[in-house]
Amino acid sequence: MSLARKIIPDSHVVDILGSTKGRDQPVMLVEKALLLIDCFGESVLADQNTVFFDPFSKAGEVLLAAALKSCLHNKKPATPIASSEEITQELYNGRYFGLALDERHYLLSLRTFYGNERSHNAMLKKYIRNGNYLSETNGRLDESKFKEEFNGMIEFIKKNKPNCKIVAVGNPPYQESDGGFGKSAKSIYHLFAETLIDNPAINQLALVIPSRWFGGGKGLDQFRDRIIKSKNVKNLRYFKNSNEVFPTVDINGGICFIHWDKSFSGNTKFSDGTNQNEIDISQEDSSVTKFKKEAAATSLPARRRMWKFYFYMPHIGALPTSLSLAFRLTSSGLRNSRSRWYTHKALAPASVDSHC
Repeated sequence: MSLARKIIPDSHVVDILGSTKGRDQPVMLVEKALLLIDCFGESVLADQNTVFFDPFSKAGEVLLAAALKSCLHNKKPATPIASSEEITQELYNGRYFGLALDERHYLLSLRTFYGNERSHNAMLKKYIRNGNYLSETNGRLDESKFKEEFNGMIEFIKKNKPNCKIVAVGNPPYQESDGGFGKSAKSIYHLFAETLIDNPAINQLALVIPSRWFGGGKGLDQFRDRIIKSKNVKNLRYFKNSNEVFPTVDINGGICFIHWDKSFSGNTKFSDGTNQNEIDISQEDSSVTKFKKEAAATSLPARRRMWKFYFYMPHIGALPTSLSLAFRLTSSGLRNSRSRWYTHKALAPASVDSHC
C-alpha cells in the first residue's frame, strides 16, 4: 500500500501529496521527499526528542514528508490508516521547523504544511519563518543574512525544545549568477551544507544536492575533499536522471541524497537505484568510479553544444575588439591545445582566458 493510500481523505495532506509544484526554485515530488526522510532511519522518527529543521523550505514538502513518516511509523500495526486528526496532532506537536528562502516560498510552505485555514495562525508562523536570504529578483544569496536567520532559528528551537536533537533536512538552492559570460553561475549548495555541518547543534543532515560535487570543480574541490575524508557520510543515494525527483528540472550530472551523521564513522551505504553497497567513498572502487564519471559529466558538454549552436562560425580575420566576451570551443568540451577562442561579436580567434 502506498503512503498516499494510508491517509484518510479528510486530511489536507491529500491536497498536497504528489501534486506540489513550485516556481523558480524546484520542488521535490513528495514521494521522493519521503525517500529522503528514510535516510534517518526508524530510531530518529520514533524519538519524540528529535526535531526536524528545513533551513531552505520551498514548499514545505520536506517537512510534510517528515511529519507523515513519523505519524505512520508511530501508529499501531493494526491501524495503518492515518486520519486527519492524527496527522494534525503530528504537525502541531512542535517537532517541525522551517526557514524559507523568500516571502513567496514562505507563504507556500505555510500553506503546504499547515493547510489553508491554519496557515494564517500567528502562533504557527514562529515555527516556519521567512528567512528572506535569497533575492526573488536575481536569485542572489545574502550569505550573512542566511547565517543570521539560521542561527536565530537554532536558538528558537533550543529554547522551545531544550535538550532536543536537531536533524536538518531539505533541498538547498543550487547556484547563483556570478556575473560571468552568459548564464555563468557558481555553486552555492555546498555553503549551506557546510553551515549545517559546522553547527554543533545539528546532529544529522539529509540533503538533496547536485551530484557533480563528487567530481569537484568550480568552488567545490575543498567541499568534496572534506566530505569524502570525513567518514561521516552514512548514506548516499544517486539519481542519474534528476527528473526522477524534480520532474520539471534537468540537472546535468544528476542529483544525490547525502546523509551526514556526526556520530557515524565508517563506510557509506551507496545506492544508485539498482545496486546497493557499503563502500569507502574516498577509494576508487567500481561504484565510486562510475558515480564520479557520471557526476563529473556536468554542464561542459551542454555548454559546448549551446555555444556551437549560437555562436560558432569559421575564422573570418581580425581579432575581436571586445576580448572580455571571448570563449573557446573544443571537440571535447575541455581546454586543450587544439582549442580556438571566439567571441559572439567578432566571431574571430582571440588570445584571452575564460572563466566559464
